[in-house]
Amino acid sequence: FEYGDYTVMMRGSANGKHWVTSRQFPSGVTTENRWKLLRNPAADTRMVYECRIGATGDHTFISTAANCENQFNMGPMGYIYTKQVAGTSPVYRCYNPSSGDHMISPDVNCETSSYKMESLVGYAIKI
Repeated sequence: FEYGDYTVMMRGSANGKHWVTSRQFPSGVTTENRWKLLRNPAADTRMVYECRIGATGDHTFISTAANCENQFNMGPMGYIYTKQVAGTSPVYRCYNPSSGDHMISPDVNCETSSYKMESLVGYAIKI
């Protein structure tokens, strides 16, 4: 266990779509960011799930809802802090209304004007 009490949540992209996972990316997806999530629950944490969009799954997003907001639940990823603690950075879920793509970002402005911040998912350790 390279990261001990943590799992690694990664954001990657390919063909204009973003993926977020704690598993290996599909072929051709390039890693862009990484955070550590807790493996086990702790005070002020909640589970995040990896969710696939649609039947063909052209990208994934994260959700704190076990039903993945009526999308396909690929499984739990780990526990994210609900409050900022030392060593953590915010994790925002962002949405591009033109492409339908989702991504996660530590930036409240989602790194680009084409994405809009949907929600603050929580706080994780940026690596």
